[in-house]
Amino acid sequence: QNRITKDPPSRNSVDNTAHTQHPSATRVVDYRSICIGYKDQTNCSDAARVGLFCEIDGYMSSIADQIICNPRIRDRESLCDDGLDTACLDLSFSCYIHKHRFCDGVQDCGDGMDELTCSDVTYKKCARRLKKMSSEGSGVPLNWIGDGLNDCIDGEDETGIWPTCGFGTTRRYSSSEFCSEVYNCHIGFIEFSDLCDGI
Repeated sequence: QNRITKDPPSRNSVDNTAHTQHPSATRVVDYRSICIGYKDQTNCSDAARVGLFCEIDGYMSSIADQIICNPRIRDRESLCDDGLDTACLDLSFSCYIHKHRFCDGVQDCGDGMDELTCSDVTYKKCARRLKKMSSEGSGVPLNWIGDGLNDCIDGEDETGIWPTCGFGTTRRYSSSEFCSEVYNCHIGFIEFSDLCDGI
C-alpha cells in the first residue's frame, strides 16, 4: 500500500483533517495540499468533483468542489486568475459559503443567513458560474453588477443591460424595471420608503 507521508503538523497549526464515511471503512481526509498551492485540486478528471471552471495562469481549468470556501483552509491563495474560487462570505459564526450561494433561493446556512438579506437583487436571473447551482439561475445582487468579476456564466452581470435609476451621485442599479425616488445623503442615497425608519 503506497502512502504519501507529510511532516507532522507544528504545535501551532490547525488540524485540517476530517473523518468521512468510506464504503468499506472510515478514512481520514487530509485537507492539506499534496502539491504546492493546491495545484492537485485543479484539472479534475471526475466531473462530479468539479466546483467551478475558471482560467488558471491564462488557461481554462476546473477546481475541486471540496476546496471552494472550505472553512478548514480559509487562508489559501486563489487558484483562479479572477479570484472566484476564494470569493467566500463569512455571514455568521456557522455560515461560511461561496458568494454564488448567497441569495440563490436555497438555504445553505443552518441559521438561514444566506437567504435573509436578499432584497437588493435583480428581477432578471442569470446562471451563476459555481457548479451545482440551479440551471434556471438566480437574481443577481446589485453590488455584483459591473464589479469587474463575471458572476454569470455568460458574463452578463458585467454588461450594460441592467436598469439604472437616478443621475449623478444617486445613479445606481435597480432591482426592478421601475425606479423609486431617493434622498441623496452626499455619501449615498436612501430610498424614500426607508426614511425615518429608526435605522
